[in-house]
Amino acid sequence: PNMKLIGSLSSVSASPVPEDLENFMESSRERGVVLVSMGTIFEFPESSIPTLLAENAIRISKRMQSRPKPPSEALVQWIEYVTHNDVSHLKPEGLDMPWYQYYLVDVIVSSVFCIYSIFKISACLKELVMFNVMNYLAYSIKQEFNIRPDLGFYELMLSPEMTLVAGDFAVDYARPIPPNMKLIGPLSCAPASPLPEDLENFMESSGEHGVVLVSMGTIFEFPESLIPTLVAGFKRLEQKILWKTKLNVKNPPDNVKIVRWMPQNDILGHPKLRVFITHGGSKSIYEASYHGVPLIGIPIQAEQQLNIGKAKAAGVAIGLERNDLTPDIIVESVTEITTNPWYKGNMSRISKSIQSRPISPREALVQWVEYI
Repeated sequence: PNMKLIGSLSSVSASPVPEDLENFMESSRERGVVLVSMGTIFEFPESSIPTLLAENAIRISKRMQSRPKPPSEALVQWIEYVTHNDVSHLKPEGLDMPWYQYYLVDVIVSSVFCIYSIFKISACLKELVMFNVMNYLAYSIKQEFNIRPDLGFYELMLSPEMTLVAGDFAVDYARPIPPNMKLIGPLSCAPASPLPEDLENFMESSGEHGVVLVSMGTIFEFPESLIPTLVAGFKRLEQKILWKTKLNVKNPPDNVKIVRWMPQNDILGHPKLRVFITHGGSKSIYEASYHGVPLIGIPIQAEQQLNIGKAKAAGVAIGLERNDLTPDIIVESVTEITTNPWYKGNMSRISKSIQSRPISPREALVQWVEYI
């Protein structure tokens, strides 16, 4: 209310133009003249000269001239009025807003809540999709082997006759389990087999410093934006780096070997391996524990956070956040793992515990399935 548009102060009736311009204007005869100007400072880009529409100019001209008095008179009139009258009632209500409205705190809080809700809904949808996939797979298996066709996947999960878990309390938190749940041990762990010749030569060429294995599992990868950080960190290490990745790593350092696949269990069992940088999948955690290899965990999903947390609690791992990685952090973490015997000592103890069983996990699986 306290803002008034009084009109353009520079607009006045036209005065005679210089002779050369007058001659130019008159020479246009009935077609007239188009005036083109971008003001005192600006110019059209040289690459493109836009078309100016005469109709718009005429419309704007009529609008500006349609006023009861010239802008200069309106300016004087309003100055006189404001000087001699109380105009506080024209003050906008917005100037008296509370601070939380002035700084949009309520809008920010609402926006954060909406974003949080979107993430939660996305997580729920993801869980729903995964559940449906598992339900479909379980249904297929149930149909093929005629396993309780009267029960759905969810009902079957709630009422199993026996649950066999491919795990070991050596790298898990102590907790009570029901009588129909048996930890049979990690199924993927086994004594190491000889490596292919190229990998064996690479491992042996590492000398006394050994090798660092880097793998984010079968599904996950580091973001491509992290490649320069990882490469810079790996380049500074004394160890050689065996990096399983499908990323396009250009010009890797001399101490880095890129592979798209490798026999992980066999490499973890190689005497030259010093550290395993992993995303923290259960299979990777158990294979490293079986062979006594300390870990540097960079989790991506929720259960990987839990797995790395268990490994840290057992004193066999260092946990890092993917978004906080720097070359210095990578070097410091590898140095800490390789020079502090505490990690290797704890992992050796866990390795002995996992391997100390009368029958292998696969034999235990068959034994329990046959028994049930």
